[in-house]
Amino acid sequence: MKNSYLTLMFVVSIVVLLGVGFVAANPFGKRAPVNISIETLEAMNGERIAMQTAIENKDFGAWKLLMEDRIAKMQSEITEENFNKIVEMHTEMSQHMKEMKSGNFTRFKEDFRFHEKGKGMMPRPSD
Repeated sequence: MKNSYLTLMFVVSIVVLLGVGFVAANPFGKRAPVNISIETLEAMNGERIAMQTAIENKDFGAWKLLMEDRIAKMQSEITEENFNKIVEMHTEMSQHMKEMKSGNFTRFKEDFRFHEKGKGMMPRPSD
């Protein structure tokens, strides 16, 4: 009994971590682009370096400008459509949790493909 409880808690923890990871990596439920252009990667790296430099140099003005830019980008994504996507993701995750608590792992196994032992798991791509 104790082993099955620990297994269930492990699986639930993985699902929660994956959910948090997906939301963090894909703001508002957007799928991450499969092919990110070199320009986009360079821009992202430039923003990261600029933020790090501002902090290391204790340059409040530069940090504030960078943060204001981030806030403007985030504000452009605050839409009802994105909110509805978050609600949908939350509902699906809640349903997964309820099913797993009752011992039903069928949908979990259908929604995730398992890799070789020790390689982890990935969500199935959406069509």
